[in-house]
Amino acid sequence: MSESVCITPEVSKEFTILLPDWIKVVAAKDTLSLQILEQDIDKGEASSIILAMETVNSLLVVDDLAARKVAKKLGVSYTGTLGLLLSAKLHGVIPALKPIFHKIASTNFRISEKLLRDILDIAQE
Repeated sequence: MSESVCITPEVSKEFTILLPDWIKVVAAKDTLSLQILEQDIDKGEASSIILAMETVNSLLVVDDLAARKVAKKLGVSYTGTLGLLLSAKLHGVIPALKPIFHKIASTNFRISEKLLRDILDIAQE
C-alpha cells in the first residue's frame, strides 16, 4: 500500500466534505501538458495523470475509461477504485469488502455483477 495519498486541487474541488489530514493536495507542475490533456479528458483526471507522471513510483487511481486509456498511452501505472479496495483487503488494511460494496451500490458508481463476484472470490469473501 501507499505511503501517502495525493490529489490535485482540481480533484479536491469535487469534494463537498473536509478532507482528512492524510490526503495531501498537490498541484501538477506541467501546465502545458495539463492543458493538452484537458482537450480529451476531465480536468481532475488530466491533472491527476500529470501529477502521477511527475511523482516517482506513483500509482494513479482512476475509474474513467478515457482517462485510463490516456494513462496507459503515457505509461502511467494505474488502478481503479475496486483494485485499490481489493489491495487494501489483501494487505489487511480493511477487514472486508462486502460492507464497502454495499455502500458503493447506493451511489452512481457502476460495477458489473461478474466483476463484483470475481473481486469477492479473490478476496475470499
